[in-house]
Amino acid sequence: MNEVLIVLGTSLATGFAGWIFGGKQVAKNNSDRSEIENLKLITQEWREAAQSWKDMADEYQKKHIDNSRKLTDMADEIQALKRQVARQTKRIAELEKHEKR
Repeated sequence: MNEVLIVLGTSLATGFAGWIFGGKQVAKNNSDRSEIENLKLITQEWREAAQSWKDMADEYQKKHIDNSRKLTDMADEIQALKRQVARQTKRIAELEKHEKR
């Protein structure tokens, strides 16, 4: 009878210990899975945010390049107009000089 009680007690103790530690292991595995899934979601969100910022930076860079080109064209046009004004001013001065004679 003692032998049966020892075997039965040992079996119950082993089963109970397995249930306790095994349950924690299963819970840990589930926790690890959900933590990994959370990390994947966070990584995905960061990638999407980074892509969004990159797209925005690319757009601003294109606008900056376009504006720089326009500014250069406008500066060239201003210089051409200044030369034209200088020529016209010189011509007016010559015409006034001839009229005074």
